[in-house]
Amino acid sequence: MNEIMRAITEISKESAHSENFEIFRRLYPEIFLELLKKIEGKIVISIGGGGSDTIRNLAEEAKARLFVNVDKRNYGKNSDEFAKYVTLDSVNFLGGLGVSSVYCFEISGIDDVSFDGNPLDIAEQIEKLSKKGAIVFGVNSDPVVEGLSEGSFEKIFSDGRFFIFEKK
Repeated sequence: MNEIMRAITEISKESAHSENFEIFRRLYPEIFLELLKKIEGKIVISIGGGGSDTIRNLAEEAKARLFVNVDKRNYGKNSDEFAKYVTLDSVNFLGGLGVSSVYCFEISGIDDVSFDGNPLDIAEQIEKLSKKGAIVFGVNSDPVVEGLSEGSFEKIFSDGRFFIFEKK
């Protein structure tokens, strides 16, 4: 338990995706592997994804179908066959998608990301877009997590920092 508390304290001092997900992998290896299995073959959409390649790498490791990084800020990333980088407000981007079960949304620190609207707007859009089997995972996004908890998503895992939800 002390190791978990130490890691959580360490995470709270770090904001980068890479450290968060490496710690998640170390603390909860079985749950991390389950997440990778759930991502396989899906379209991973990183909401407010920023400039890090961590979630792209995780999506590749999981053999996702496609990775899409959506952020209002332009980080100068170039799209390729596997990864698409979209400079657009997250709520507006989500509003243009169709309903599907192949989505896997990654949301980390969304309450710290500059976007138009309320973080609950993102949870509401995800709720509307997702069919059974859609996945939402991430780190430190309390307003979005609260919104998902009130909808038709089931919490698969949460330790107060990391979370995984699945549409039922």
